[in-house]
Amino acid sequence: MYELDVDNLVIFTIDTNLNRTITPVSRMFREILKILDGKTEYIFRKDVDRFELRRPPRRIIQVYDTHYFPHPWLVRLYEKYKDSQIYYISFDYLSSPYSSIAKIFRQRGIVIGNSEKIVGFKPYKYEWVNLNVLNVQEFTWKDERLYDIIYWGRFRRYRIEYFRKYFREIYISTTSRNVKKFEPYCANCIFIPPIDWRNPILKYFKTSIYIEDPKTHIIYNYLGSRWYEAISCGGLTVFDECCRRTIELSGYEIPDELIISDRSAVRTDVHNYKPLIETWHSQSLTEKQEVLGRLKEIFNQ
Repeated sequence: MYELDVDNLVIFTIDTNLNRTITPVSRMFREILKILDGKTEYIFRKDVDRFELRRPPRRIIQVYDTHYFPHPWLVRLYEKYKDSQIYYISFDYLSSPYSSIAKIFRQRGIVIGNSEKIVGFKPYKYEWVNLNVLNVQEFTWKDERLYDIIYWGRFRRYRIEYFRKYFREIYISTTSRNVKKFEPYCANCIFIPPIDWRNPILKYFKTSIYIEDPKTHIIYNYLGSRWYEAISCGGLTVFDECCRRTIELSGYEIPDELIISDRSAVRTDVHNYKPLIETWHSQSLTEKQEVLGRLKEIFNQ
């Protein structure tokens, strides 16, 4: 048992190593940690019941939620520190907290979400913020592009109709356990390991394909992390035509020829779009600073 004397207690319900691995979640939260005033400590599932708080923290911040996290312990923590401001970080329209935690956040606290709303969950207070933009990094441009088209990330069953539509002779970057899930919807695709964001192979690709869950067509969720990852690596992004509403609400100017309806329309002439990609990237850096400013206001409420 060890003691913590903190102003901010951050609880990661998903196992990640902020210092070793780079994922959209860890990248986002490293940015958030920079704006929290006072002393901050973050804990994971393995730390539960291994520490005591010397005093009530000013803020308790729960990042996401998972079914395997010990929720009774979390409920006791929230009940014990009722004077602490509590926050729940949600990343999409489906990421509502476990029922016992949702009950607490319906009564008090602040939910910070990336989506216009969270399906089936109406919290006490909801702050809608573009968390995805925190994934934008410094701009990288490679004149030499070794590969044509890529899609990366985990398998999402809601996107199967789009996998069938576009997954022909492209690269798919994903974990080995996802490969078998993707395979029935692919034709002559090449599977590669997850992108190492410390030295992303993405900068050697010409184009990435942007698709989204059908629900996101009507529940705006900002542009996904992959958009900001792609433009940071100087990549061209083409969008399925069903993403038009997302594009319009995003504020980014996307030419019509980059909004497509079939695989044959995917463009790979990335060099012709370098000035536009640089404009997108500059716009995203401005948006990132605005979001960090807004988050600072929220954490000081």
